[in-house]
Order: sequence, then C-alpha cells, then structure tokens
Amino acid sequence: MRYLCLLIGEPGVPTPEPGSAEFLQMLADYRTATSAMAASGVLVDSGPLDPPAGARTLRIRDDRRQVTDGPYIESKEVIGGYYVLDCQDHDEALRWAGTIPAARYGAIEVRPLKGHIADLMDEDACYAKLVGWLHPEGLTCPQCLKRDRLGVHRRHRAPVLDYQCGHCGRVFNAFTGTVFRRTYRRPSQLLLLLRGIAQGVSTAQLARELGCHRGTLLELRHRLQESAAKQLDRTPLSDSVVEADEMYQNAGEKRPGAWRSGRSAAAPGQRRQRPRHLGQ
Repeated sequence: MRYLCLLIGEPGVPTPEPGSAEFLQMLADYRTATSAMAASGVLVDSGPLDPPAGARTLRIRDDRRQVTDGPYIESKEVIGGYYVLDCQDHDEALRWAGTIPAARYGAIEVRPLKGHIADLMDEDACYAKLVGWLHPEGLTCPQCLKRDRLGVHRRHRAPVLDYQCGHCGRVFNAFTGTVFRRTYRRPSQLLLLLRGIAQGVSTAQLARELGCHRGTLLELRHRLQESAAKQLDRTPLSDSVVEADEMYQNAGEKRPGAWRSGRSAAAPGQRRQRPRHLGQ
C-alpha cells in the first residue's frame, strides 16, 4: 500500500541555519534516507515544495472559476515537501518516515493513499487507444489477413475480446502477433507502461507502480524497444547540407596514426644511433 508523508515545519522548533555545519549534515541525512528508501524499493516519489506564498487556490462556483493567491488555509505550520512510499503497512511507513530529518525539526504526517491511477482510467477507452495504435487500418485475422467475418469468440477478458475468423477458424485477439502477445495486463496498465517508458522511468519503479515482476516487465520493455528500433525511418536525408550541434565525426572509430619522424626519443643534441643488423 502507498503512503503519503507530508513534511511539516512547526513554529518554535529551531532549524539549522543555511550554510552551517548542522545544515550541511541535515542535507546529507536527507540524501542518505532517500538513497536507502530507493535501494530497498519503497520509494515511489519525493520532492520539496515551494513556500506557501507561491501557492494559488482554485474554486469553481456556479461554473465560474475563482483563483486566489496564497494557500487554502493560512497556517503557521508549513508543508515543505513530501515522500510517497510503497510499504506493507502503516508501521513500516512510519519506520521509514523516522529516517527523514524533518521528523527532528518538525513533524511528518503519514497518510494512506487510496487506490491507483490505473483504477481511475476507462478500460474501454484505453483498449480502443491500443487497438488504434496496433491496427491503424482495422483488425485483421493474423492467419488469412481477412477483415470480414470476425465473430466474438470469448469475452472473459473484456474489454479485450477473443475473435474467431469465419474464413480459417483462427482464434485471436487484438494483441496476437504484436509486441503485447501473451501479455495478460489490463489496457490501462499497458498505457501506463508505455507512458513510463516514454518518460524514461526505470523498470524497477514501473514494476512497483504497476505491481508486476521486474524481470517480466524488463523483457516486455526490451521487446518494445526492439520493435521501435525496427520502425525507425532510416531513409537518407534528401538535403545536401545538414546542420548539427556538437557532432562528433567518426565517433568511436580509431583515428589514423599520428605522423612520426622516425627519430628515437633522444635528448637534444644527442646523436641518434643507427639500427644495426645481426652479424655487423
């Protein structure tokens, strides 16, 4: 389960002065705690917040949008940052929260998060999006390549339907023969996976967020990357002149050997000895 840790600064509790040795030690403690959370796999996200003066509060009344400067509630307590942790229970989340330095200079509110973003997504809309990407010209039988006489065979994984071709009798679904073959994930999870890969999210973090095995997800990620590489347009550019910034020509190749005069490394003014053959 996921827990939101709100880092709250309390009035009257002294905090280290910026630039002091205690302040630098506090920053080091933050890095140590965050690194330990990431290494253990419980860290989902974390970050600091701007001061309340930069906040804006939105209200909609009678279809009118009202925006006011400042926080929703004027309070002496200030929320300075947050952590999102993926823990087994509340006690484990509290143990990890105790390693955050904010607990020594204020308070940390640990609150469970309800649900996941995938639970709020429309599975039918996600499935339609995936089918549009995988079959832009329409769904076809992977065996006889016919588009007509495709009847619904099973609905046990709706909205992912199993079809049966009326021509050859082949049973298939929209993922058969694609990069998502034998992938038993909800359409919303597949879209979140594509979104995470496009944003450069690590495989370990995606596995935690989607609740799947890292090895399985890594294999699927490699299949997606291989498929994307095959679809790259490798047509030579038609322009005769191409401008590129910071281009390294022949990067990774060996340079031609540097010119050498043939002289040995003798000291200035020292006569270089001629090579002698055996028998001389």
